[in-house]
Order: sequence, then C-alpha cells, then structure tokens
Amino acid sequence: RRSQAVALERAAAARERAVRADAVAAVARAGIPGGASVVRASDGDEVAGEISGGVVEGLGVRTEGAGPSAGDRYRGELRNGRPQGLGVYEYSAGGANAGGAAVRFEGEHAGDGAAGHGVTFWR
Repeated sequence: RRSQAVALERAAAARERAVRADAVAAVARAGIPGGASVVRASDGDEVAGEISGGVVEGLGVRTEGAGPSAGDRYRGELRNGRPQGLGVYEYSAGGANAGGAAVRFEGEHAGDGAAGHGVTFWR
C-alpha cells in the first residue's frame, strides 16, 4: 500500500512538472528571450526547454523524431536534453508502440526510461 501511495504521489508531481514544461516549451518556441530555446538534432529529435551551459537542463519537452520511438513525447525534467527526474512520457500510436497497449507513464525517469515510482496508463 505504501508503494502504491508513493507511485500516485510521484504521478501527480510528474503531471505538475509536465504542465510547467509545456509552458517553458511554449516560451522557447515563441522565441521569447529568457533562457529557453528549441534544439533540433540531425535525427529529427526536438527538445524545447530551459538552457543552461549550452544544453537543455531543467524543464522542457522532448519529441522523438525518428526510429522506433518516433512521435513519442516526454514532458518534464531534463538533464542534458534527456528525460531525468519527474515527468510524463506519452507513447505515439506507431513505431515501437504499434499494437502496444501503453498510452503514457507518469512518474520518475532515468536513463531514457521509466525508473522508480510512477503510474502506467493502458488502452
């Protein structure tokens, strides 16, 4: 029961971070000065978020541009442009998730994947 309560708590915190990350990404896409920017990689990945030391650090949105995860989107805490901390990972309908049942994961992320407590939503 304690683990379930922690997972729900982390999911709620992840949703809050995702909303804030959307706001940061909107500022970055609008080109408003203030430490946020949009970075596009050669493989089509896009990261819109807070910039520190020339890399995306803090809150932001990362959208996968190519490969089996194309169209997947992460909204939340980023380190060096990668999901790290609390956030919401939304699976696209195609690619690696084609025919899959997962819709999104809200919770803790590390090393480009779900790690720790959180909640997975299924179709």
